[in-house]
Amino acid sequence: MPNTRIRKIFLKDRLGWALFYLSIFAGIALTWVGPELDSLFRNDTAQFIEFSHHFYFFMEMASILVSFSIFFMVLFSYNHVPNTKLLAAGCTFFASGVINVIHLVSYTGNVLFPDPDMIAMRTVVFLVLSRFSCAVGLVIVCLLAENRQKSPSMPLWVGFTTVVIGLIIWFVAWNPLHLVWVVGDRPGTLLLVVMYITVVLLFLGLFLTLRNYNHRPDKLEIFIASAFVLLACSELLSLYAGFDSNYADIFALFLKTAGRLLLFNVFYIHGIQRPFLMLSETKDALNTYVNDLDRQVAQRTKELSGVNLRLINDVNMARNVQQSMLPAMLPKNDSSRFTVGYIPAEQLSGDFYNAFRIDESRFGFCVGDVAGHGVSAAMLTVFAFQSVQTIQNESGTTGILQPSYVLKHLYDGYNATNFMDEYYMGMLYCVYNTETSVLTYANGGLNTTPYRVRPDGSLTALKTDGIAICKMGELIQANYQNKQLLLFPGDKLVVYTDGLVEAKNPEGEEYGMKRLEALLSKNARMGLEELKTSVLQDVKLFSKRDKPTDDITLLLMEVTLPF
Repeated sequence: MPNTRIRKIFLKDRLGWALFYLSIFAGIALTWVGPELDSLFRNDTAQFIEFSHHFYFFMEMASILVSFSIFFMVLFSYNHVPNTKLLAAGCTFFASGVINVIHLVSYTGNVLFPDPDMIAMRTVVFLVLSRFSCAVGLVIVCLLAENRQKSPSMPLWVGFTTVVIGLIIWFVAWNPLHLVWVVGDRPGTLLLVVMYITVVLLFLGLFLTLRNYNHRPDKLEIFIASAFVLLACSELLSLYAGFDSNYADIFALFLKTAGRLLLFNVFYIHGIQRPFLMLSETKDALNTYVNDLDRQVAQRTKELSGVNLRLINDVNMARNVQQSMLPAMLPKNDSSRFTVGYIPAEQLSGDFYNAFRIDESRFGFCVGDVAGHGVSAAMLTVFAFQSVQTIQNESGTTGILQPSYVLKHLYDGYNATNFMDEYYMGMLYCVYNTETSVLTYANGGLNTTPYRVRPDGSLTALKTDGIAICKMGELIQANYQNKQLLLFPGDKLVVYTDGLVEAKNPEGEEYGMKRLEALLSKNARMGLEELKTSVLQDVKLFSKRDKPTDDITLLLMEVTLPF
């Protein structure tokens, strides 16, 4: 099985792997050819082109432009794509680019700091530290988690990076410890150590990138691995050639610039292209849905009218109606996803749920529990579904975005019907905004406590109050309150009906909230589907029944990120 999986992944990303192997071949070839050409050039064995200082300047400027392009791309897109890895990469290339600019200015002979006699030494040191800072930053990028609970502050990161750059410049230019960086025309021991550490860091970054690809295959990870190969070969070439070289320096610059161009391509796709492509696809899908909405509504209305005529005499048909109202597929996007466990106690259930996309950034979902079972309970679930649909049709997103308004409309509508007084239902209605990560909810008498489950296993019980949807309109004016909760990546929301916690074993003991809380905390890091299956299986094992005595509905939502 592992070999089959690896083969499929390789075939899927074969172009990326071809680039990876080409990078290895080109890096090794240039690392070997550069010093050989320099040796022939110095011994006048053959006539070669001698690269001028202007060509070296041009190559270094290309590398600097790529570095600053990555930084500014991350800087201007961060508000729309607040990704920690992209921010760390931007700060890395900002630091490397600034230090490389100082190296290039010193290389052209301009004196920026005291002691002009040390300009040659400082030029070399700034070049080495530019590459060293790039290697350190890229390893940090590889170590950062894909999805962090809180987006970091961009000004804080950029400010910290600026301070680090200032300290490096001060340490090299004024040399307070009187360190010996260069001995003659060769790098000193300290500088060699820094260069060797740079090489080690680049190979460490290559290892981390390949490990990340093994955990979550993505062709962009192969591009990053190819860039690490080119950058590592560039450093090896610089180590081998020393200062007195012609071709080795140019080949090292070529490898460094090629590696950074690959990284620019990766961060451009992650930071700008991929999110906007996803947004465009979502927009196209929404336009298609809107264009077909009238036809779909007319067709569904016709189906429901035909089914409702047979509800009283045909229980099986009533069950089909109820099941048809439940969503066949739960909505999802790159920021959130849903799953549900739905186990009716009889053919017709008194529980219901729904989850739907309101607009591009918001989802609406609800869980309800009608008193009793059978046809009457099924009719009430149909009433609840149609009432929510009416709000959406009549007020658009204005009403459906306010849970308190939805519940008040449902309460008033229920009191205007001819349902018998002893029937009632409870419902929790929620709206989740994927842009702000804010969950807005209101409770209409659902007698269970929803939980937010953090990745560390901690639980937060949502505060719920509010009168049930019942025939008390003449005595009580319902006043439902919206409540809000900020969700973070990795958080899971668990909503359920009382059939779950009130399930009893043969000894008459209830499953209970404490048992549910312990299970959720223990399995907090499970995937959404695995967590749902774990809860339902635990209830079944506890009750020792194949079929529950009361309807069970378990709706879960997980917050994720598009990276």
